[in-house]
Amino acid sequence: NTFATPSYYVQQMYSLNRGDVVLPTTVEEPQAVYTTACRDDKQGQIIIKVVNPKQEQIDVVIDLKGINKIAPQGTAIILAGKPNDVNSMDNPDNISPKEKMFRLSTKGSRISYTFKPYSFTVLRIKIK
Repeated sequence: NTFATPSYYVQQMYSLNRGDVVLPTTVEEPQAVYTTACRDDKQGQIIIKVVNPKQEQIDVVIDLKGINKIAPQGTAIILAGKPNDVNSMDNPDNISPKEKMFRLSTKGSRISYTFKPYSFTVLRIKIK
C-alpha cells in the first residue's frame, strides 16, 4: 500500500494548474498570505494560488489588474490541515485536496475570498 504526502499534493496542484501568462496581483492590507496568478487561455480562466500559513482563516481582497470581466463563480481546490498533520496507512487522505464550487464577491478586477487556516488554495475563475 502507498499514500501521498501533503508535499506531493502541493506539487500536484501546482503542476495541474499552470497557466499561459503570469498576471500581477496585489493583496490589500499587510497579511501573511502568498499569492500568484496566471491566465489559462485555453480554458478561458484565471488561476489564483494562495497560501495561508496562519492558524486563522483570512478574508483577502486580490486585485487582478487589467482583468475586468470575472465570473462570480469558480472552482476552489483546497489543501488544508494543521502543521503537524500527516497522511498514514491508517488515514491516507487525512491531508488531501478537496474541490468545491464557490461564489466570489467581485468589483471590477478585485475579488474577495476567505482562505482556510494553514491552507494552500487554487482558485479557477472563468473570464467572461
